[in-house]
Amino acid sequence: MVVGGDNLFSGSIREFISAALKNKPNMTIAAYRLKDKKDANKYGVLKVGRGNRVIDFQEKPANPKTNLVAMCLYYIPKEQLSLISLYLKPKKSKADATGKYIDWLRKRVDIYCHLFKGIWYDIGDYKYLNKAEKSFK
Repeated sequence: MVVGGDNLFSGSIREFISAALKNKPNMTIAAYRLKDKKDANKYGVLKVGRGNRVIDFQEKPANPKTNLVAMCLYYIPKEQLSLISLYLKPKKSKADATGKYIDWLRKRVDIYCHLFKGIWYDIGDYKYLNKAEKSFK
């Protein structure tokens, strides 16, 4: 499991893990629906299809198509860990941006999404850090 240190959320991690285990041997990523679509340009934007399968992913698009964004919370089953080295083999710029990996991977294997309920903040942004501080007091 990969958890970004700048995630602060109230949703159930147990529900996420349960969904991820049901999706094995495929990867599961956590998603959150923002209130304002224009804020989605700071994140990886998802489009999901039947069964919550990710059918489109754009990293920080200028004009987001949806308000559904990826949280930096991923379950990568051991069956797919070898794909990381395949992704890193050719030298890529910004290869360490997790959204770039998700977009690359979804074109090769199925990835599923679990929609978080509750609140979520990317506290790497001071605007949201201040909001989170008020919400979690």
